[in-house]
Amino acid sequence: MLDDLSDPGLTALSAQLRVQLSGVPCTDQSGNASPVSPNNYPTLLYSHHVNDNTEGITDAHLQNLVSTVEDIIVQLRAKGIAI
Repeated sequence: MLDDLSDPGLTALSAQLRVQLSGVPCTDQSGNASPVSPNNYPTLLYSHHVNDNTEGITDAHLQNLVSTVEDIIVQLRAKGIAI
């Protein structure tokens, strides 16, 4: 949806978010480890933290995700889109 706004800043942040999401390990429907699909972000619910699984996501990676989402929110508000 962000890409549909045709804003270069939002397009870049959207690409960054896709890359970051695809680096998050989770459990798929078969119970196997797989990365979060950037096109199916609800799979983020089944992610692993490094404290629970040695191949899990770190606090730093989570903070990077939060930072990217915060940047997206700032850009959307600057365009007058209510969040």
